[in-house]
Amino acid sequence: MLLSLLGAAVLSQETGSVKGKVRNEKGNRIPNVNVAIRKNGKDLKKTRTDNKGRFILRGIEPGYYQLAFEKPGYSLGVLKNVQIKSKKTNNLRDRLILTVDDGTLVIVRGSVFNQFGTSVRGAKIEIEEIRSNKKKPKRIGSGYT
Repeated sequence: MLLSLLGAAVLSQETGSVKGKVRNEKGNRIPNVNVAIRKNGKDLKKTRTDNKGRFILRGIEPGYYQLAFEKPGYSLGVLKNVQIKSKKTNNLRDRLILTVDDGTLVIVRGSVFNQFGTSVRGAKIEIEEIRSNKKKPKRIGSGYT
């Protein structure tokens, strides 16, 4: 029994880890991103980023892996050839940027007309989200024709 515990301790010392911070294009950290380390198309370990976009995966055998990053509203992020070394932590630092998934964006097109049916140039347009819970509408954006 002692030998099996000693063997497990030796094996765990030979593993490595990977950590990083997931951000958006503006540099803001993204919480609750699903992070998976993969080899040969199979997820080996999974975690989620904390409220500051940080994650760490421990106990990984040395080798080369892929890291996948997923969160609704963002494009899938994949890092290939992430090296894990024995007794080391690979800090990915600022390499983890997720972009907004264009499929989640809404495109609004239209024209503004005056009372005579003529289009108006330079009219300010404001886009708001109407909420069913009777709260004040949330301003989404604005622009001009």
